[in-house]
Order: sequence, then structure tokens, then C-alpha cells
Amino acid sequence: MDLGHLRHLRARVPAALRTRVRLFLHPLDPEVGLGRSGAREVPDPYYSDQAAYELVLDLVEAVEAALGLRPLKTRPLGGGCIAEVAAVDLPDGRRLVVKRGPPRTARPAGGDPSDGGAGGLALEGWMLGVLGRHGLRVPEVLYADAELLVMTRLDAGGRLDTPNQGQAGEARTAEARTGEVRTGEVRTAEIRAAEAIAALHAHTAPAFGLERDTVIGGLPQPNAWLPRWLPFFAERRLLHMAGLAAGRGRLPGADLARVERLAGRLERYLGEPARPALLHGDLWGGNVLVGADGRPGFIDPAIYYGHPEVELAFTTLFGTFGRPFFRRYAELAPLEPDFFEVRRDLYNLYPLLVHVALFGGGYLDSVRRVLDRYVQDPETPEGAAAAGRSGPGATRSVPLAVKLLRWVERLVLLAVAVFTVMAAGVEVLRVVETGSVVLADLLLMFLYAEVIGMVAVFYLSRTTPLFYPIFIAITAIARLIVLQSKEMDPLKIIYEAAAILLLAGAVALLKRFAAD
Repeated sequence: MDLGHLRHLRARVPAALRTRVRLFLHPLDPEVGLGRSGAREVPDPYYSDQAAYELVLDLVEAVEAALGLRPLKTRPLGGGCIAEVAAVDLPDGRRLVVKRGPPRTARPAGGDPSDGGAGGLALEGWMLGVLGRHGLRVPEVLYADAELLVMTRLDAGGRLDTPNQGQAGEARTAEARTGEVRTGEVRTAEIRAAEAIAALHAHTAPAFGLERDTVIGGLPQPNAWLPRWLPFFAERRLLHMAGLAAGRGRLPGADLARVERLAGRLERYLGEPARPALLHGDLWGGNVLVGADGRPGFIDPAIYYGHPEVELAFTTLFGTFGRPFFRRYAELAPLEPDFFEVRRDLYNLYPLLVHVALFGGGYLDSVRRVLDRYVQDPETPEGAAAAGRSGPGATRSVPLAVKLLRWVERLVLLAVAVFTVMAAGVEVLRVVETGSVVLADLLLMFLYAEVIGMVAVFYLSRTTPLFYPIFIAITAIARLIVLQSKEMDPLKIIYEAAAILLLAGAVALLKRFAAD
């Protein structure tokens, strides 16, 4: 490659990256030194941003000081929010990822630890070590201090959210092109990710929290131990992050007050898990890598021991995983009823508050939608209903009563389905024996089928489409008309009308709790 080729290459590089690609070129020109003792220093012939050039050289020298080997090749990687991220190739063949944070002297005094918090990048290295020791596939940490993190590069064929992007948002290089994430591969990767996350969640601790505070998105995440989950989620997560966002001027006082009100009534919607579970803490799609062999890898954690549901909820916020993941996870660790319908959005209030604290903007609207669902003015009838109260003096036993009614409702509907199947079987045998079918018999069979279908749909999707009770009512009325026209026993007609009323009550109960 001659000088003309190099200049052509420079012209094709975006301006924002030109100060970072010099280290691609230095092996081609042995006359160009990289700050080594005794090497000839020459001005950069292609780029004018000497300050940025010095930053790259500083990264190279930092890696050499940490590992005792000078990189052969260094290239920048995207996706670093709180540190510069680069891919590094060593002379011994190892391929690494290096993160470099700002020096301590460059950090704002008294501000939020947007550089990674107390411990800096050493904290991230420690968290990766914890996950690795508990069986999760993460990069191996080779060196970590407050300003530098050196780790092995996972063999990443792509990201689940953005195929063909590797570790830390690596651009679509020739290496990535050979490992494109196709639909079938994504399904397999999601299944294997579910197995990995379920295994991680199987690790437990005596309480909720962690022995040290961590960070999420560069923001402090307090983890002082608490024996119960709901106080931990209220104090260490919702109230802490809402206060941080308000302190940054990104969460108005009225919204902060609503978060505080919700934090005081979490038991109306959430429950205590059987035990604390070890969580990755930041499972958005960019932190889940798909290896060329289909194995998932995980980066950039924000670990603590908490409720697995808070982690599962976060994966739905930005579409990290799809149905294959949740089907496999539920096989290994079944979810409690109503997770998606009731608790998921409430748990996602925490990451939404994180994004409000970081970025503000449209994330505030998302926070308000969650608050609109779970928090209403308690002085209004609508607010009392939303809070599960009938008026002043109502107790917190209402949610338990609702749960008991739901189980009664399920048992009633199951009994309706069982007896309907039995009645349908008797009717079929009668038709076979008599060898004749009349209109009333057809209507009765159709009615049985509608009831069974309605119950099945409810149990599969927790909804009851309106056409089911409408069809059932029409069919039942038609059968009564046919029976009357045939001058059937009036007592039998009364019995059947009573059965229709009971069925209508079951439908009303079904609709009530499907909407709850």
C-alpha cells in the first residue's frame, strides 16, 4: 500500500473518526514512531488534530504499561457512553477491548460520577468478575483500575438488537460480516440466553442489595442490604433515581411527588420473591452479544441481588428478547401470574427514571404514562378505584381479596368447562343412539362449543373478546325459542333459562377480572 492508497483510505473515513484511525496505518510505515523511546517523532502527515492523536497514543502507552506488551493495532469502537472504547490486537495474538476513562484530575468535583462512579472502571471490572465466577459468559478482565479496563474480546458475531455489531458497538467489519445474526440464529441465541440468565438468577444471597454500590449508565446505584424486596425497590431504586433526576432538573416536582406516592404503595401491585437473585442489571440489547457459535455473551453489568422480574421487565423495554427467550425462561423458572399485565410496566419505571436522569426529553413522557397507570389522585373516586380502595378506611387487604377472587373465578370457569365437556359428551351419545338430530340439539352443541372456546381463550390470553358472550346469548335465546315452539316441559325451560343466567354471570365475572 503506497501513499496514494493511504490518502484514498483517509478520504473514505468519516471526519469524526479520522483522528482515531492512525493506528491502522502505523505498521505500514516503520519510520513513524508511536512515542517509543529512541523512535523518530514525525508530524502526522494526514491529520491535524494533534490533541486527539495524543489521546490515542496515551491509550497505547497505558495498555503497554498495564500488560507489558505494545499493541500492534488499535481501532475505536462505538457505544462507549462513559469511556473511550477501543479494540486492541497484541503481538501474541490476543484480541482485547480497552476502556479508558477520563483521568481523575479531569473529573468534575462534587458532580455525579458520570465517569463510572466510585472506583471508576475498576468497578466494572469487579462486576464482570462476579458474573464470570457465577457462570455467566463475560469478558475476562486482564487489568482494571479507576481509569483503565483491559479485557478479552468476546467472539461476537452480532448483537441481538442490531445484528452485525459486535462488542461495545463495533462497526460492521469483515470479521462481523462472517457472523451475521439470522432469524434462526437469533431464536437459538435467545433460548441459550434464557438458559444463561435463568442460571444466573438461581444464585442467591441472604438479603437484597450487594456488598458495594454499583453504577448504571454511569449513575450511582446504591445497594445497601435490606431484608425485604419492596423497601429495597422503593428506596434504593425508585426514590433514589427520581431524586437524582429531579436534582438534575429533568424530573418536575409534581412527577417526583407521584413517584414518592407510588413508592409508598408498592405492595398493592408487587410481591416479595421467594429469594433474592443475582441480576446482570442492564440487559438492553447492546449488552448482549451473539457469538459465532450462537453462545450469548454479556457486557457492561450493573449487578445486585434483587427480584428476577425487574430484570425480565427491562428486557421488554427496548426489545432485548422475544418470545423464544421468555418461553425457555418460563420452562426453567416459571413466572408468577400477571407479570406482563400488572407488574412489568411498574418495574420498568426504574430504567425509565435512569434515562430521564441521563437524557430527559421523551423519556419523561414514558415515566408519566407509567405514573398515570399506577398513581391517581386519592381524593377522587377514580383515584380511589385505581388504588384498589372503596373509600376512606379501606385497608391494604383489598389486593389479597382480589387474588382470592381470581382463584375462585379460575376454579368456577374450570368447572364450567369440565361440566360442559361432560354434557357435550352425553349429548353426542344421545344423538348417536337415536340416529336423529334436531335444531335444538345443534344449538345446544354450538352453545357447548362456545363456552369451551371462551374459557380456553381466557386461560391462554387473559382476555375475553366481546363476541363470545354475544354469540352465547344469541345461541341460548334461539334454543329457548325452539324449545317453546316444540311445547317442551315448562319446568325444563325454566331450568335452562336459569342455567343461561348462571352462564351470563360467569361471563360477567370473566370480563371483570380479564380487565382488572
